[in-house]
Amino acid sequence: MTGTINPALFGMPDATTTGVQAGVTLKTYTGPMTITTPGTVIENAVINGMLTVQAANVTIKNCIIQNFGSWGVQAETASNMTIANCDFIGGGTATTAQSAILAGHGATIVANDIRNLVIGIQLADGAATVKDNYIHDLVDGSASPHYDGITVLGRQNGVVIEHNTIALPNGQGTAAVFIKTEFGAINDVVVRNNLMSGDPSYTMYVESTKNAITNVTIENNYVERGYYGYFNVVNSTPIIRNNVQWNNNTDPTPYPTSAPTPPSGPSAPTAPSAPSPAPTPTTIESNGSTSLVQSGKNYVLNSASGSGPVLKLQGAAVVADKMGGWTPIGAEKTATGYQVAWKVAGQDQYSVWNTDGNGNYVSNAIGVVSGASSTLKSFETSFQQDLNGDGAIGLLTKTIESAGSTGLVQVGDNYQLAGSGGGTGPVLKLQGTAVVADQMGGWTPIGVEQTATGYQVAWKVAGQDQYSVWNTDGNGNYVSNAIGVVSGASSTLKSFETSFQQDLNGDGVVGVPSAEGYFAADRLPPNPVRAIAEPAPIFGGHQGTSAELPHQEPALYELQTGFLLTS
Repeated sequence: MTGTINPALFGMPDATTTGVQAGVTLKTYTGPMTITTPGTVIENAVINGMLTVQAANVTIKNCIIQNFGSWGVQAETASNMTIANCDFIGGGTATTAQSAILAGHGATIVANDIRNLVIGIQLADGAATVKDNYIHDLVDGSASPHYDGITVLGRQNGVVIEHNTIALPNGQGTAAVFIKTEFGAINDVVVRNNLMSGDPSYTMYVESTKNAITNVTIENNYVERGYYGYFNVVNSTPIIRNNVQWNNNTDPTPYPTSAPTPPSGPSAPTAPSAPSPAPTPTTIESNGSTSLVQSGKNYVLNSASGSGPVLKLQGAAVVADKMGGWTPIGAEKTATGYQVAWKVAGQDQYSVWNTDGNGNYVSNAIGVVSGASSTLKSFETSFQQDLNGDGAIGLLTKTIESAGSTGLVQVGDNYQLAGSGGGTGPVLKLQGTAVVADQMGGWTPIGVEQTATGYQVAWKVAGQDQYSVWNTDGNGNYVSNAIGVVSGASSTLKSFETSFQQDLNGDGVVGVPSAEGYFAADRLPPNPVRAIAEPAPIFGGHQGTSAELPHQEPALYELQTGFLLTS
């Protein structure tokens, strides 16, 4: 933190609006120090030492409480206690474990000035209202300081923490508001319209350890970033919305343009009106089961119920305009957390994050890709969203051919060898990697058929009279070239049309026309030795291996030649 925060400029409690008010005459309190009578009222007094309250409906107001040990007021078992307009003055740097108030069920703690101790207010069982207090200048003389403004540590149900100023020391401490299930479950806690400044570990903790935390709402607060971040949320799903957040090391203090006029007079002040309305949340997208909502400068991953975690990086809430041009465009819940899609504004660059259940970044699901990426398009189905703006959700699917028992389908940039009736099959591969459209030197697959050992795939060069046929294994991996590169007039190519059940060369006929016969000229190699020894190309001049030779046996050549010579 840099500089000094002035609560009055936010319309928040400070020394002038809390504690014993001007004009009150104080007397020294002489006892008793343990209150056992219900309905007792202690007012306008200076109390030296710890006051223990063991009765219901006790009121303590306009008092200075000082020179106490662990607690200023210890009222863990008392119900419906009220403490208003009191000054709690701790022991300063000499103290290592000192709190102003430990309050039980139904407590109302209003407009107190709490300072020079370790922990401000600790709530025990049940409901409580903590409002209009000024907690500041906390100190801890131990080697490992631990400060908290207000703690909620279990067995609470119905707590309102509203319109308080909680200013923690710089570079020390735990949290302005610390909510953790140390001693039992916690339900129905509202933290609203507070000013939380300083430099604790995190400004707020909402942490479930042994028991559940439910129905926690954190809204309309001014929240300065702690050392590690704004909110540390563990095993819980609080609603965090409409907060004004800033990092005082880099950002100006977000004072409202006009602060409310502080109330005057010695009576307990009423809460000033909100200095300025919090920004209205903006829904970025709401497809699927998760909505991506911008709340102020932060992003919230909301479920259908309207609640969810804030998106975070290294424990700190992601801040809009602080991500180098990257903006989240979609979010969806997964089994282990969330996935968040990102885009660089004005550029064809996309990425996807994996987060944990609290919205913390864990890893990149994909690196930086273009909108044409099949990997990006494949995420569109789970996001239920057209991430790249191409007008389609998911990989574009196009059936190239469906003759015979096997269909050839383009799925995104890849080719699937699928059952013609709609079944699934392997992806076409070369050297173990999926074949990518437009990266095969102009060659395009035009047909496929299953064989006893795998598949055969027919290819053509777009705009040219060049054809070839691959043999693949059962997983769609290229094994060999069945015919090399031939023209559409090749009887060898035409002979494959029968098994493909397809007019591969577009001459209007499936198979070899009867006029050509079995011994057409293009079926007789001029040099049988050359036909055996010369490897056939995969495509475009790339030479294959001996396994890629034309499948014509030497014995067949001899028979053909002999027949022709003796005819």
